[in-house]
Amino acid sequence: MVSSEAVTLSLTGDASHTIVREPGVGSLTIGPPTARGPRPDVIVGADDAIDWSAFDPLTVPAGYPWPRSLRYRGNDTGLPADFEKAIRAFVRAINALPAIETSEREDAAEAVRQLAAAAPTAIAPDLAQSWFDAERDF
Repeated sequence: MVSSEAVTLSLTGDASHTIVREPGVGSLTIGPPTARGPRPDVIVGADDAIDWSAFDPLTVPAGYPWPRSLRYRGNDTGLPADFEKAIRAFVRAINALPAIETSEREDAAEAVRQLAAAAPTAIAPDLAQSWFDAERDF
C-alpha cells in the first residue's frame, strides 16, 4: 500500500465501520471509548458482538493477513469461536510458508498456546491444541 486506504467493514452490522489503513501500520485496536489508555482505532460498544470475519479479505501487499496485531477491549461472547477461526487461519498461513524451518513450525504451537492463554474468555489449552493439530500439515 502506497497511500492511505479507506476500508468499510461490517463489524457490528452491515457496513458499520470505516477505517483508514495507513502504509506501514499493521496494528489495530478495537473497543469502547474509555477514560484509561489511548482511544481505540475502531469504536464499538463493550458488549457488541463483533464479526471478526470482516478482516478476512484484508491483506498487506505481500499477501499476509492484516492487521498483523489486533488489540480488543470488550466483552464479545463470540470470542472463543473467533479465536478458533484465528488459530486455524494462523496455522494455514504457516503451512503455506515455503522456507520455514521445522523448529519455527514448532514455535507456532507455542504461539497458539500463548494466544489461548491470552484470550479474554478462557480457552482450554487442549482445545487450542486440537485446532492447531487439525490444521497443521507438518
